[in-house]
Amino acid sequence: MRLGYQAKDRNGMRTAGEIEAASVADGRAQLRRQGLFLIAIEPIGERARGSLAGPAGSGRRVRTGDLVTWMSQLTIMCQSGVTLADALQHLAESTRSPGLRAIAQALNLDVANGNSLSQAMRKHPHVFQETFVAGIAAGEQSGNIVQVLERLSDLLRNEKRLRSSIWAMLTYPMFLCGVMVAVLVALVFFVLPQFGKVFAGFGRPAPPITQLLLDVGEFSRTNAVAIAGASLLVTCIGLYAVRLPIARRAWDHLAMNALVLRNATRTLASGRSFFLLGTMLQSGVPLLECLRLCRSAARNLLFQNLFDRMEHDLIHGNGISNSLLAAEFLPSGAAQMIATAERNGRLGQVLITVGQHFEEEGENSVRNIVKLAEPTLIVTLGLLVAVVVLSVMLPLFDASTMVQ
Repeated sequence: MRLGYQAKDRNGMRTAGEIEAASVADGRAQLRRQGLFLIAIEPIGERARGSLAGPAGSGRRVRTGDLVTWMSQLTIMCQSGVTLADALQHLAESTRSPGLRAIAQALNLDVANGNSLSQAMRKHPHVFQETFVAGIAAGEQSGNIVQVLERLSDLLRNEKRLRSSIWAMLTYPMFLCGVMVAVLVALVFFVLPQFGKVFAGFGRPAPPITQLLLDVGEFSRTNAVAIAGASLLVTCIGLYAVRLPIARRAWDHLAMNALVLRNATRTLASGRSFFLLGTMLQSGVPLLECLRLCRSAARNLLFQNLFDRMEHDLIHGNGISNSLLAAEFLPSGAAQMIATAERNGRLGQVLITVGQHFEEEGENSVRNIVKLAEPTLIVTLGLLVAVVVLSVMLPLFDASTMVQ
């Protein structure tokens, strides 16, 4: 069989090539006889089949936390004076995540074969975003790859922290909603049928509100399959509808302008966009390329249109501040600060500072909304349960009084 290998000679120089051998063990023995210290070896047929199936590790999910840890380790080793090739080799051997380990091994093999790190990362778009790869490429061209790795590691940690903070704040309200649904289902399918039998035994009609609940419960139990099917159909239609351009425009506009949400959504989206743009500028990526990459990374159509206008102004010889000043959905003061930084030549540094500020402000806004939502959900749940309990227990109390 034909084997591809990576190895080091007696002088520590890295080499890669192919050999013919009866087995992998035979190939290892041949390389040792040649005085080479083996790093990796694999059948070329298996590597070819993997390339036909897609990039290494493309079928495995890579968690953001694992990627942050991997990038931090790579950055620390490069800061300590370890060469990029040796750092990648160490991470390819020590990474615990199966999906990320496969990608680290592929990166190590590509770099050992003479490719740049950005070229190797570009083969794995499901893990390394285009903005990330562009920053690495700019660092390679400028010779500041260590500084770029530091900034990109900070960017990943910042995104992970922001996402974790939001999910942590939303966990309890989501739990309350789940409890509310579970309580209502239990009342409709298990509690109300028993009380319906009791009312029937009294031989007298139930009060209107009680009869309404009994009828709703009976209808839900009788048509449970139809209701489930209709709910599934509505969900599928909704999932399809949200992908339509008109629905997406309406949703993005609502998210940025809804009275309760706009303060949080505007500051969070602005903070993320400005921080990303500033990080890429500080990494050495040209401003025009930064705008194009940030547009592709933006999830909201309003911000995508904003980056389009900024790109248009820049191409025609104007700065980006005019488009920012005209954007009504940006937080107050953001455009003015960026316009001042553009005139002073400190755009990248100020964008990072402004981005961090508005991300923190957005987190505080989300926290305030959650603080308001929690008691609202608790009160709503209590009222629903109270209505059901009173509609059932009061008629029973009246009936028992009449019997006595």
